[in-house]
Amino acid sequence: MPNRWADFEPMPYIEAEMMSLPKFEGVVGIDASDLSAAEFAEHFMRPNKPVLLTNIGCESWKAFDEWTKVDGSGERVPDVSRMSELFGDAKVLVVDCEAPLDTDLSRREMRFQEYAKYWHARGDDSRSDGGDKRLLYCKDWTFTEDFPEYPAYQTPPHFADDWLNEYWDEQRDKGVGDGLGSHRFVYLGVQGTHTPLHADVLRSFSWSVNLAGHKRWRMVPPHRSRHLLDLTGQRRVPDLERWKRSDFDFPTVDRAFPLVVDQPPNSALFVPSLWYHQVRNLTDCLSVNHNWFNASNARLSWAMLRDELDSVRAGLPDADDRGDGVLCQSLVERKAGADFKTFAGILASAVRRHTRRAVGEWESESRTRSGKRRRLDGENKLDDENERGLRTAVDLLEEVLDADDEEDASAVASAWEGSEGALEEARDALKKGRETLVGNERLGRRLGRK
Repeated sequence: MPNRWADFEPMPYIEAEMMSLPKFEGVVGIDASDLSAAEFAEHFMRPNKPVLLTNIGCESWKAFDEWTKVDGSGERVPDVSRMSELFGDAKVLVVDCEAPLDTDLSRREMRFQEYAKYWHARGDDSRSDGGDKRLLYCKDWTFTEDFPEYPAYQTPPHFADDWLNEYWDEQRDKGVGDGLGSHRFVYLGVQGTHTPLHADVLRSFSWSVNLAGHKRWRMVPPHRSRHLLDLTGQRRVPDLERWKRSDFDFPTVDRAFPLVVDQPPNSALFVPSLWYHQVRNLTDCLSVNHNWFNASNARLSWAMLRDELDSVRAGLPDADDRGDGVLCQSLVERKAGADFKTFAGILASAVRRHTRRAVGEWESESRTRSGKRRRLDGENKLDDENERGLRTAVDLLEEVLDADDEEDASAVASAWEGSEGALEEARDALKKGRETLVGNERLGRRLGRK
């Protein structure tokens, strides 16, 4: 094996973070009612460990009631006719899974009613003569953006601490404009449709709930992801099901040892950060998926963005281009799905939320000791998880703001050029977050906290 492959470190910041992650070799199944949100955070989210949560409770969702039905064999299946009646004019992105590459460029937009016609044109047997034999997958449908007043589902409490989507919700509430980000998706596909091998945007967590149908996941733990690389260290094997031992382009892919998980209906699979995975629909499937991050994995997202910036700069031959923060960040955003400014905005948003909870907790603590008011509960409770989240968001936000002052980062133009308002907003959040943490420590000493 060439030394250049053995020594290759395509993402050194991510590699450094991976060193501290524990190694896991299996995916356990747990009834969702037997695992609280706090227990999920302690045993799975923070240690970056996958889990299959069964009996997730999606039977109570409106989407389950209106988007699925029981067929003649007693199986729960997607009710595409009903969905077309409700959402037929909606525009969705559809990919042909038999196309050479599943990329944004290979997807085409169509109205849902057109996709429903394809669905029914397959015939009783999608592989029978006369049926439409294409494998068209409706993917990444940002349904909640298209129909914000339709309460399709509720995020399971285990996954509720979501800095990524809460930031985009905050931006929409501010009236920033259309076309904002969203990482809440609906997936609908016939038997055999699939998603190729990938790691999620910003190296986020993801959760996926099956409303109808069965999926098969192949998941590679982070410590074995190097075995997916080719000889140059630049490409990853596209398909863990179909690679051949005779394909010497991927010399150690047989050591990747993917974990195989079959996901039934009414279950949620938690996919941690940095776990490469691919998914195949064993039957016709309807699912809901979110990408998200919080204090448990935000540092991994930050490491990924730093690696992407280094990669962008290394690919620019002109010194002025390498020192143009605006140009470099636009390229980072194109590759990673976000730039430093957006990431700072997400962190600032998290700081503000955690600070509001902290202030409410201080007031309730003080009034409790004076006998004037009982302790507040709910989101105003400053527990260990809230303090951990605030501290992580503050520390990372400071790192992001300091990154613009690093050597060669702004030799020509600051990454914040043209976004001075967002910069001031981030600095203000950082200041208030630091003050909140100091105030919390002082309050703890006054109340005799250990």
